[in-house]
Amino acid sequence: MNSGLREIDFIRFNYHDGKSFTDSMLYAAMIYDIEIDAAGQSQLAGGFNLISLTDEKTLAPLFEVQEGDYMPAYMRSEEKRKQVYELIWKPLEPHLAGVQHVRLSPVNLLYRLDFGVLQNDDGTYLNQMFELHYASVLRDRHMVAKYGGIRNRKPYKDALLIGNIAYDKSQINERQEEENKYDEAIAQDNTRGRIRPLPGTLEEVKAIESICQEGETVTDLLTADNPTEGRLQHISGDSPDIIHIATHGFSLNPLYNEKRKSGEQLVLQDRIRYADNPLQRCGLMLYGANDTWRKSKQLIDPKNDGILTGLEVTELDLRDTRLVVLSACSTGLGSLHNTEGVFGLQRAFKLAGADEIIVSLWPVDDEITKELMIIFYDNLLNRREPAATALHNAKAEMRKRNPAPHLWAGFILTE
Repeated sequence: MNSGLREIDFIRFNYHDGKSFTDSMLYAAMIYDIEIDAAGQSQLAGGFNLISLTDEKTLAPLFEVQEGDYMPAYMRSEEKRKQVYELIWKPLEPHLAGVQHVRLSPVNLLYRLDFGVLQNDDGTYLNQMFELHYASVLRDRHMVAKYGGIRNRKPYKDALLIGNIAYDKSQINERQEEENKYDEAIAQDNTRGRIRPLPGTLEEVKAIESICQEGETVTDLLTADNPTEGRLQHISGDSPDIIHIATHGFSLNPLYNEKRKSGEQLVLQDRIRYADNPLQRCGLMLYGANDTWRKSKQLIDPKNDGILTGLEVTELDLRDTRLVVLSACSTGLGSLHNTEGVFGLQRAFKLAGADEIIVSLWPVDDEITKELMIIFYDNLLNRREPAATALHNAKAEMRKRNPAPHLWAGFILTE
């Protein structure tokens, strides 16, 4: 094993000892050695190693989310990050000697983990030791892929950039006249978890536009009242190489098991939560979202209500899109399926045809996200780094500027 690349497929199962099943689901990992040829093609170099890890009862408390705080428990203390490291990574280390790149396929709870923030005994972060790549389900790739991305080595020809969205239609004239000035109280609320104006997104998309213009990437910039559902729904055929959406995202827990009161008038967000399909319970906020999100009346035009659900994303034709960046809160969350991955926005954009998706695992800070994205696009377009490498290096730079892990972690790229 000396290729410098491993693939790790995490698995979760209920073990039967011949008498009964265990009372907690077990976690294990299958590690594959990968060879890379001169053309950048990767394929299996032999067999695999199966390593037993831990059980769900032990792991679950480290992923708990407190009410009102969407950050998982392991992000709240170094001790907990070290515990997760001991449980799911340290047993793998004997098989990772000399390795620089690791492609991961998580399972269940591990879909909520930014592996890069795990810390070993001396406090070193995992992304200081490895460049980590994520795959939703490795078997979908038939264990043959283009490592390093041959497509990533070609210039990105065009990019659709969306940000500084007017969530209230009534405020559009004011926002067009003075686009980057906000009420002080709103400006201090930098978390992308409520439908509030996001002052950082204007600077973010304009900075990305400038980086694109320095190279060979043609841009289409949509702000204020231009980012409508209709505008996105008309993307077909030759879709942009890059789609960058800086907005609010959501992934709602279901309500379908709760009994509704007779004649109860539900606001739109609660009607969404009663949906059986998890792709209807996740989405992105676009122009006019505030005018519909809290309304109890049925909408005249639900296809253009300012809320692009995951299910509506699957109707897009993004087969020519190489990279989608969802610069928003919790866009990597969704309904967990043990063998099928997360049913949320990242799955929706994959089903629509996009090659690679960058998503977040928890609510993110507006200003910090802007800074991270500018570094990422400079790496991607000016330094011509593959997307996963560009994000890895951007997070490393942000770690130097902002040592607290919640300020540089949270965004992952899924291949």
